[in-house]
Amino acid sequence: MLRRRVRQPIRRLPITPAATLARDPPLADDEPEAHRPAIWAIGDVHGCCQSLDALLASPEIAGDPACRFWFVGDLVNRGPSNAETLRRVMSLGDRATVVLGNHDLRALGVAAEGG
Repeated sequence: MLRRRVRQPIRRLPITPAATLARDPPLADDEPEAHRPAIWAIGDVHGCCQSLDALLASPEIAGDPACRFWFVGDLVNRGPSNAETLRRVMSLGDRATVVLGNHDLRALGVAAEGG
């Protein structure tokens, strides 16, 4: 059965989704842009810890200790340093928000089965 879509007006929302997930107080709409932490989205690391380290050492990121990171899937699987990659992301503490990808979920499943 086909349904007709009802168009809703777009609400203006603050551009700080990481604030909620990182347990930070939400920023008000009138908060100056300069006071908002930068948010870096990083995807498909796949266990390549050296590449991740190089990215985190870049001047734009290393020079901003308040910036936040969203890791958007697949921290592990194909690269040579899966455990080291997980440790590095965990060392970022509350600055990191992780969304598990299919490779991460598979690794958790294998670990839960004892393999």
